[in-house]
Amino acid sequence: MEISNRQNNKNSIPQKAKHANPLYLNYYLFGDTNFENKFKIIDKKLTDTLIGKLEIAIIAESHYIMLDNVFTELLSCSDNIKIPSIPIKKQSSPRMQFSYKFNSFLYSTSIYNKEFADDKIFKKEEQKIATQKNLLFHFFEKNTALTSIILKENSNQRCIIETCHSYPDFNTIVYSKTEFSSVK
Repeated sequence: MEISNRQNNKNSIPQKAKHANPLYLNYYLFGDTNFENKFKIIDKKLTDTLIGKLEIAIIAESHYIMLDNVFTELLSCSDNIKIPSIPIKKQSSPRMQFSYKFNSFLYSTSIYNKEFADDKIFKKEEQKIATQKNLLFHFFEKNTALTSIILKENSNQRCIIETCHSYPDFNTIVYSKTEFSSVK
């Protein structure tokens, strides 16, 4: 895709957009699901935490964070998700915050979009993301979009995961911050 095909107005969709509109990403929270063979997993890591085993994955549709195969956050650019369980929460929004108590931990997430004024500033921010200490990182489609997942904190009190998803057609990056903290 050529940079000249990008548009800076978030209310208009570029004519040759290859990526989903970041204003319509779908957020799901599941309490009982197994994603095995449901998505094209690009990369994943298993991480032990005080709360349990986290499976963190970059998928073709975006990312998921799963705790002990019983609690899963999914951010997806597709609204055609075929998962056999009913989500605890489903929302499509460019900005949201949500908290939920589950067993012995408190889960919270915040998601927001940042639109950049021009291609140069957008590319500079992408480069900054690419050079961070990422747990998982992937460039999509000939380096036109990226997903980054960072394990920001893994202590005996909490676990924080931050994600970045770039949308070059819209000069926009979607940021999310997920936190699991123990409840005493």
